[in-house]
Amino acid sequence: KTETEEELSEIDKLRPDYNYRTCKKLSGDVSVILFYVDDFESSWTDSDIENFTKNEVEPALDFLENEAKKYQLELNLTVQKTYSSIYYDDEVITSVPLTGYASGDVLWNAALQINYSSSEKMINSFKRLYKTDEVVCFTIFNKSGTAYALNPTRGTDDMNIDEHCILFARDIYMTQNGPAGSQSAVVAHEMLHLFGAEDLYAKDSRKKLAKTYYPKDIMLTTAYDILENKVDEVTAFYIGWTDKVPDVIYNDKW
Repeated sequence: KTETEEELSEIDKLRPDYNYRTCKKLSGDVSVILFYVDDFESSWTDSDIENFTKNEVEPALDFLENEAKKYQLELNLTVQKTYSSIYYDDEVITSVPLTGYASGDVLWNAALQINYSSSEKMINSFKRLYKTDEVVCFTIFNKSGTAYALNPTRGTDDMNIDEHCILFARDIYMTQNGPAGSQSAVVAHEMLHLFGAEDLYAKDSRKKLAKTYYPKDIMLTTAYDILENKVDEVTAFYIGWTDKVPDVIYNDKW
């Protein structure tokens, strides 16, 4: 290895979920596929789908494209295909923190319903069809829940999970519907997880540091108005937008 390659290898050890599995690098042309999923207690209308795409998904994609420019990166996120009439014949987990479980087979079920034998084959087909190295899949339920990203973890037995996000029309803690666009920051937050971003609130000591140095980072807070959020240097580092290691990462309380 050259000296530069060795330096980058050491840097990458600080961001273990970057450049890994299905979603590797959030730059260049990225295809986005939307699956609007019905289940035994909720369903989508054409109007619902149009509104969620326009008010929640598209602002999230625009936000990420604009944030990438701050790091001199070109990012083009394009919704290539929207699928509806997808049915999930099981109980979907609406909150991982509350249950300790996740619904890991939603995308696989969607792939079967559009005539693919696996979600991996479907994603590879999309890459060829849309001529992009990266494909991001969102499976979306028209019900309340806490969105989550499914990320295979190195060294565990969940390697066969194809990375994607499970989204919900409303947050599980909302007593009523939020304003249009209130889920767009959530969409961006979960998508960033697929490319290596880490929650900045995962433990109290990190959360305290993040509130001091990165109070508007989208991995710390998801404001209703997505433009109140930022992709700060620490998240930019985790997703490979910069190779400059923020000093805070070396803090033993991080």
